[in-house]
Amino acid sequence: MKRKNILLIVFVLTLFVFQQVQAGGIMPSARKKSETNAQLAGGWADVVRIRIYPLNLSNGTIVGADPCTWQTPMDGCGPSEPLFTGTVYQDSTVDCNDKPQNPYPRKENDYYYLCIEGDYLPDVLPTEMNLGQIRPPELEALKALAVAARTFVKYKAPNGEIINNSSTSYQVYVPWSSYDNYSDGSNYQTVIYSVDENLE
Repeated sequence: MKRKNILLIVFVLTLFVFQQVQAGGIMPSARKKSETNAQLAGGWADVVRIRIYPLNLSNGTIVGADPCTWQTPMDGCGPSEPLFTGTVYQDSTVDCNDKPQNPYPRKENDYYYLCIEGDYLPDVLPTEMNLGQIRPPELEALKALAVAARTFVKYKAPNGEIINNSSTSYQVYVPWSSYDNYSDGSNYQTVIYSVDENLE
């Protein structure tokens, strides 16, 4: 059983890297590790800025030129705007571990601020792993994908660059997708567990 889990993890990681290479992504090298968070201080290295577009969910590509508005339902936009669950202090530092009681969408122009581990990754993992088809999700594979997805987004946007939610350049991100797969919320809890417990 242990060998089967290890093979599953290796397979998922290989598939993820292959997909990112096909999309034009480059995985970070050991030399670049220290550069990833060097430019952003005050906790902003744990935040991603993302522009959210309607998507073709079968292949993760952007449909149309305009970002999601949530005035009419569109594939890839989720049911509503994503929430920012970090706290921004008066000195402009941010703490993604200090969860506000009433999170709200934090938007500037046409992009959103999201805490990588609390807001972004839980909604990347279900779509990248296709949790709508895999029931129940394999926890070890989710853990491996969480590490790979976090590494990839920090490499693609090390200095706060704005990313988008497509798989062509980045990773498929659909707001609230971690809630959508199971009506009882068990899938969401599995994804949150894999992110919270394994990215420290």
